[in-house]
Amino acid sequence: MNNWVLLLASCAAEILWVMGLKLSNGFTHPVYSILTGLCIALSFWLFAKTLKRFSISTGYALYTGIGTVGTTIAGALWLGEALTWSRVLFLALLLFGIIGLKMQSERNEAEVTAQGGDV
Repeated sequence: MNNWVLLLASCAAEILWVMGLKLSNGFTHPVYSILTGLCIALSFWLFAKTLKRFSISTGYALYTGIGTVGTTIAGALWLGEALTWSRVLFLALLLFGIIGLKMQSERNEAEVTAQGGDV
């Protein structure tokens, strides 16, 4: 399966479990509590598969960054949380950092491969 499909699926499950934490009301709502647990397990399982193909630093930055942006958007859309200009600005900075980290990681992997090393 494509690296990015696995990563995005793990991030989607992460967003769902974070939303589930809020909706479970401190694990007092049984249905949301169970769904949250299932999404946590799915998210970590998919993320573990993702780490076979990404370095830990890049993979974790992508996972948490995409999850943070997605959770913020989901909270604004479905929970009525504020999406201020300053929040959008800092989310954009986070995305630029993630993109930069991924680009740097690809450059390092290409250098190692060119030198005959194993990534």
